[in-house]
Amino acid sequence: MLLEKRLAAEYRKQLRNERISMFFRKAGMTIYEKCSWMRFGPVFLAVSLFLIFFVAFVLWLKISINVDFPFLKFTNVKQLEYMGQIGDFFGGVLNPLLSFMALIAVLFTIKMQSKELKEAKEETRIANRIQDKQTAVFERQNFESVLFRLLDVHSRLAERIRTPNKLGDGDRFKSLVDNVLDLVNENDSVLKLQHSNFDNIDSWFERKAQQERLNAEGLGKLIEAVRLVINQEHKILLSQYFRNMYQILKLIDNFKLEVYEEGSEKGKKSKRQLRMEYFQRRQYCNILRAQISDDELKVLYFNCLMHTGYGLKYYVEKYSLLKHMDQNDFLQVSWEWSAMYLKTAYADYELITDFQIKEFQKARSSSSFIHIFPHHSHQ
Repeated sequence: MLLEKRLAAEYRKQLRNERISMFFRKAGMTIYEKCSWMRFGPVFLAVSLFLIFFVAFVLWLKISINVDFPFLKFTNVKQLEYMGQIGDFFGGVLNPLLSFMALIAVLFTIKMQSKELKEAKEETRIANRIQDKQTAVFERQNFESVLFRLLDVHSRLAERIRTPNKLGDGDRFKSLVDNVLDLVNENDSVLKLQHSNFDNIDSWFERKAQQERLNAEGLGKLIEAVRLVINQEHKILLSQYFRNMYQILKLIDNFKLEVYEEGSEKGKKSKRQLRMEYFQRRQYCNILRAQISDDELKVLYFNCLMHTGYGLKYYVEKYSLLKHMDQNDFLQVSWEWSAMYLKTAYADYELITDFQIKEFQKARSSSSFIHIFPHHSHQ
């Protein structure tokens, strides 16, 4: 029985000690939570103000009421003067040191703030760049969706023109080309006679002038033949075909492409940026060019010579849509028919110079003012 009572007493004592310990731990946690909102700055300021007022209060009691405090009892005035000199000495030494330390702390704070501000600006710049890239991706997706729909329409229009309503008529594009070439060859006999007389001209300038007049006359006869053939039976169908092609090229040319280059000024594009943008647009035009047959290229050549095809001719020359046309097996005439287009209409991408790309960019920029200063109608 005694052993049981002793064990019970020890258990109750241990339980009481644990409860007391738990109480103090909870009290400490409560006080810590209540005071956790306080920071070093407010606490330091409060302690400093308390010490200042406490010292001022003690000095006031000592000087005004002459109250003595333990360890602060002065027996004579000389001792006070001596302690004042010691205080002035320590104050004169410590004040510059503390001021210098405060200045160092301020400079360190400014440096840290500058670093944080620089990092914040860099993060903002990266975030803006990511957002711009995401926006560019969405815009490109929408652009390609519209582009491929127009390309599908172009394929269906070309197939409708190519497939005749009557059996035995053959490819309508080929028949149009043959009709135009027949008319041109009939009218070229007189021009060939004029060209044969060039050998009797000794002056290079006169021969060049004669060749230019011959080219102009041959171009006039070619345009007349094209007008007779294309603007007759198949005018409506071909007009729809070329208007759709014009809208495809216009969509590609007006699509906003931004090639970023580190160090470039905002609003100004370098030669490299202009070439990269031109290359990307040309890639889309290559998709359209790959769907155009040889006879379609020849009909396209004819159409852009007329007044209504000037708008489409700009894109044909800019993006080299006549690149795959066989120049040796086309017009067998005495005048220079290939000179009716710029050389870029037949050139590979590698042969396009930066100057030519810049000139096309200038022409594109000035085209927005055509409605103010009209010169001729476009496609």
